[in-house]
Amino acid sequence: MNKNYVKSWTSRKRGMTLIEALAGTAVLATVLVSILIADARLRKQAHRSESRSQACEMAESLLAKFWEKPEEFPRTASGDIPGHPGWTWRTQPVKNDAADAMNSQVVVLEIFAPQLASQSPVVRVEVLLSEKSL
Repeated sequence: MNKNYVKSWTSRKRGMTLIEALAGTAVLATVLVSILIADARLRKQAHRSESRSQACEMAESLLAKFWEKPEEFPRTASGDIPGHPGWTWRTQPVKNDAADAMNSQVVVLEIFAPQLASQSPVVRVEVLLSEKSL
């Protein structure tokens, strides 16, 4: 066997080729991008969860205030939530045959986040108002 052939074959085996280096870099980049995407999604979900939790507390507070005088419960109204800049609420009656049969009304309370004011509500609560509070 030719000694030069054996020597050149063993020297090639020691180092990485350019293709191997590029493939390794591509795999590493894919893993890093996947981690960054997962982190961004996790942060977005955590923000949504925090907003929903705050909105539930606000809805509870508003309902407690509205129930102080049930006869004055706002059926079709909206407004800002005190102490929470940018957060808004809205009430509106919804058709419900079962409530109508009991001479009652269903009113929906919706809470909107500042950045989502024109979109869907963060929290939506249906309240059944009896004939006494109508």
